Amino acid sequence: MYCSLPDGKRKKWVCVADGPRDPVTGERKQISSRGNTKKEAMKRVEEAIRKLQEDGID
Repeated sequence: MYCSLPDGKRKKWVCVADGPRDPVTGERKQISSRGNTKKEAMKRVEEAIRKLQEDGID
């Protein structure tokens, strides 16, 4: 997982992580999310990945 605080007007943390691979094509899926704090952004990404693993990829 990669987290950064981008330059510019927005002062929100952005985290990006690899989600589960697409079962048909095998392509990787990157999940990104923003949050006011680094922990909040990390938690949102982890929740999104967990949902994809439980429900499957669209």
